[in-house]
Amino acid sequence: LNSISFDHNKISSWESINNLNKIPGIKFMRMLNNPFINIYGKMMTRQITIAKVKKLERLNGTSVGEQNRRDAEIMYLRKCYEEYLEASKSSPQLETDAFMKENHPRWFELVDFFGNPAEMVKNQKDIAGGNLDLNSVEIVLRPMSSKCNAENIKRKKLPLSITVATLKGMCSK
Repeated sequence: LNSISFDHNKISSWESINNLNKIPGIKFMRMLNNPFINIYGKMMTRQITIAKVKKLERLNGTSVGEQNRRDAEIMYLRKCYEEYLEASKSSPQLETDAFMKENHPRWFELVDFFGNPAEMVKNQKDIAGGNLDLNSVEIVLRPMSSKCNAENIKRKKLPLSITVATLKGMCSK
């Protein structure tokens, strides 16, 4: 089995998606029009699905590239940890490992590969809290034309968490 369609199946939780890694050949998947998609929206659901299903190559007819997978997995780690933190507020005895095993089976594999998400969340809060100096870098933007002068050179202090897409958008302005 290398492809599966969950279109219009009234799936309301992530449990079915979590179990797909038990079928190692799944590379192609469709999953439109299911209630659980409304929890996060289509784009976020796509990212989470890519992160949850290790060998997925195409989702809803669209290719899953290496960079897309990497971004999705990093975002997923952060989201999992933030979800755990939220759940532990109402249940202080909640064990991280037990929570992740039940709700996010790929968590452990991704932590081994990418590192501790608690640090990612901490750094994000530092940035949001105004502690930008510890988590930023200064870049110099200069035009590539031969008519470049000091007026055209711009210096910007940016958070280390900035994405390439965001930086490209800034450069195009």
